Amino acid sequence: TAGDDDTAGDDDTAGDDDTAGDDDSSPPAPCTWLVEPAEFTSVTQHECGMTPGGGLSYCYWSLQFAGGNYEWAHSDVIEVGPYSCTGITVEGYPAPPTTYGGTWNAATGVLTWEGVDYVAVVANQQADFSLIDQNPTSATTGQPVSPRDYLQKVSGWYFGHAT
Repeated sequence: TAGDDDTAGDDDTAGDDDTAGDDDSSPPAPCTWLVEPAEFTSVTQHECGMTPGGGLSYCYWSLQFAGGNYEWAHSDVIEVGPYSCTGITVEGYPAPPTTYGGTWNAATGVLTWEGVDYVAVVANQQADFSLIDQNPTSATTGQPVSPRDYLQKVSGWYFGHAT
């Protein structure tokens, strides 16, 4: 068309936004935050099936990435499959047509996967534990409490023992 800068014979349409050197064909951003093997744990506890007494049980969910595959342990299910990661986005493919996904927030160190927040498990991190709250004025008196119950919250802990 007269006046446009498209090359004769190409498939560009006059007036479109294709410009030589633009980013239409640039490669996707690399995924630098997910270094295998990587393990994440949910920030809060979620439903993990039923107890023998018929009530709901709760636990921390986990998400692992290794060997080009992911493993997502949630509720009373473990799902596995290949995954891909581009920029801050990661997607898992358990079986067609299902796709799961998440987004990394570098500022907070949180991976939000299918609406649940996860934090990276550090290799030398203390294994999860809980102790019975013995404080008679506490809202959780007599219940097991864990430092993980307070992830991403300000808390102070002291341990004592007397006989």
